[in-house]
Amino acid sequence: MSLMKACFTLLLFILLISHVATLHESLRIDLKCQCQMKTSLYIQQRSWHQLEFFPASNHCRTMEAIITLKDRRRICVNPTAPWFVRVMERLIFRQNKSTKEIENKNAGAT
Repeated sequence: MSLMKACFTLLLFILLISHVATLHESLRIDLKCQCQMKTSLYIQQRSWHQLEFFPASNHCRTMEAIITLKDRRRICVNPTAPWFVRVMERLIFRQNKSTKEIENKNAGAT
């Protein structure tokens, strides 16, 4: 009886390993930085379509900022470029300001 349990356990283990390997392949992520080159050149905000941030992680040691332009080109930007830091500070300030205004309106409505 114990031989049968051992065979059953081994079979379950093999099935589990094959399932995990298949799952790993289906979820496979390209483990490298998305930006091979970064620019510090100024890019006008009105030409931006989207801004994406990718924090530093195991597969890429640096934070990455990617701007997608309205013509769908993707440009990697140096997140420490002075112009980019100023733009981000302004965006954060505007976001905080609008959040406080909404909170004040909601507080006055109650």
